Amino acid sequence: MNVKSLFAGVIFSLAAVASNAQTLIVPGSANVWLAGMPDGATASADRAPEQAPVLFDLPNLAAGGYLTFSATGSTAQGAGYALTGPDGGSVTGHSYGTENGIAASILPFMGLVGVFLSDQQPNLTPAPAALDFSVIGKDFTSFSAQLKQPFFIGNGTTSGGVAQLFYVPASATRLFLGTADAWGWYNNVGQLTVNVSAVPTPANVLVMLMGLGVLAFMRRYARVNAG
Repeated sequence: MNVKSLFAGVIFSLAAVASNAQTLIVPGSANVWLAGMPDGATASADRAPEQAPVLFDLPNLAAGGYLTFSATGSTAQGAGYALTGPDGGSVTGHSYGTENGIAASILPFMGLVGVFLSDQQPNLTPAPAALDFSVIGKDFTSFSAQLKQPFFIGNGTTSGGVAQLFYVPASATRLFLGTADAWGWYNNVGQLTVNVSAVPTPANVLVMLMGLGVLAFMRRYARVNAG
C-alpha cells in the first residue's frame, strides 16, 4: 500500500469514529407511540406519518455503547398554552396506555423523550414494563431503557450540568425522539433542537489511537525521505 492510500484509510477510520453525531429537529407533535409504525397507523388520536417521531439511525454504533444529548427550544400542548423547555413539566401518564407494543411510560409533560427499537415493527411483540419518572426522577447520571420503553431525555444534563449517559440496548438499531403528552399530539406546537452524540466505545477509541499513531509514523517517514 502506498503512502497516499494509507493516509486515506486512516482519515476514513477517524471520520467513522467521529461520524456518530447528528443534529435533529423534534417538533412538539412527535408522538413516540407511533415509532416504527407504517403510514396510516394510529396512536393516542394521532396518525403516522403526520405525528410520527423523529428517527436517529443506530447501525454505526457498537452494541452496548452510550449516547449523550443536548437539547434546546420549547414546545406547548397547543397554541396559547405556556411553552415548556426540553426538561418538561410535572409528570403525566399516557392516557391510552400501551400502544403498538410500546410501554405506557409516565414522563415529564412535554419533555424530550426517546424510545429504542430493533428492526422489527414494535406491535409484533408484547410491550415491556412501563417506566415511571415520578419515581425515577430527572437527575440521573446514566440510564438504561429496554427496547420499546419510552424514556425521559430532557436537556441531556443533570441539575449540576453533568452530561447524562444513555445506554444503547445491544439489539437496538433505531432511536425515535418525540415529546411527552397524555394524548393528542396533533395540536402541539414548537420544536426542540437536539444534538445526539455517540460516546466512543473502547474499540472505537482503539481505532482512533491506532489512526493517530499511523499518522505520526507517516509524518516521520515523510521527513526521513525528504532529508
